[in-house]
Amino acid sequence: MGVSEASIAEHMARHGAAEAAKAIEVWECHLPALSVYQRCQHTVVAGAAGAVFLGMSVLEIEAACRAAGVPFDADLIDDVQTIAKGAAKVLNQRKK
Repeated sequence: MGVSEASIAEHMARHGAAEAAKAIEVWECHLPALSVYQRCQHTVVAGAAGAVFLGMSVLEIEAACRAAGVPFDADLIDDVQTIAKGAAKVLNQRKK
């Protein structure tokens, strides 16, 4: 799996180099976890200091697995929660 040089050049021409630099390559083995993550909502706690992103619950991941048609297992839970933890770290830093 990968992206051809021609596809990269076409994307850069269409969207500009700055936008193309944001593009990422996702390994095929990570596609199920990413697909599930994209269907989930973060658990957020709001208080006087603002919102804090906590990650994703197992119930949220299970519902997204059913919606995406992805088998639900412990490895997938770990993968999705790892993605969510990294995203929460970035989201929580944005408000500082």
